[in-house]
Amino acid sequence: MSFAVSDVATHHRDIRAQVLAHSVLGFFYNAAVIGVAVGVVTSPTAHASSYGAGQISRSRAAATALWRRPAS
Repeated sequence: MSFAVSDVATHHRDIRAQVLAHSVLGFFYNAAVIGVAVGVVTSPTAHASSYGAGQISRSRAAATALWRRPAS
């Protein structure tokens, strides 16, 4: 990504307001694109490190076994 200012001599107040609005909009757009890209790249590793696939199924199986255990 690159950022450049092509016209640095904006003399009219209306044009400066439009340039400012466009710059702010562009900043938030680029921040959103980078945020989504980082989220997509890190989501598989965050999910894998938080929960193991076997741990979830073992805990559900253990809970089911305890629930169905006959009373003694």
